[in-house]
Amino acid sequence: PAAITVNAANARIKGVDVGLNVKLSDHFRFELNGELLDHKFVTYRDGPIVTPVPFGQGGGVARTVGDLSGRPLPYTADASVSSALYCDAPTAFGDIDANVNFSYNDGYTYEPSATIPAKSFIDLGGTIGLTLNHGTTRIAAFGKNLTNEHAPKVVATGGNPGGYIEIQY
Repeated sequence: PAAITVNAANARIKGVDVGLNVKLSDHFRFELNGELLDHKFVTYRDGPIVTPVPFGQGGGVARTVGDLSGRPLPYTADASVSSALYCDAPTAFGDIDANVNFSYNDGYTYEPSATIPAKSFIDLGGTIGLTLNHGTTRIAAFGKNLTNEHAPKVVATGGNPGGYIEIQY
């Protein structure tokens, strides 16, 4: 199969983004960001419709063409929120820095026909580091997905005769 690039005739995104950055003290800073979106294809006749075929029925994806007007835009969440708390502290042996971060995404679709959804997910992570030698050396440890929640990261639908792939961690 060959890759084909298509464009929707008309799409619309309306929404609001809010960001807050607060210096709590000389060593602490807090960030909060949020987004609410209303997004859709206004006009998208003859758009690609991708339907996963169960492995029991041979696997792969069925591709057809149809009117996708009114469907949500791919990779675009209706709502998302993120926050982080940062700390830094100078010491006699180097500068210590740490952060903890949280994000929420209410889900999205992977392709224009909106038949392969990503469910909502949260992510919690953090970092702690030590900077030595007047800023020339940094040692750090980090953690990601500390809640061990399954969050979709990659989906491939094109050129995959065996089916669609959803990779999660």
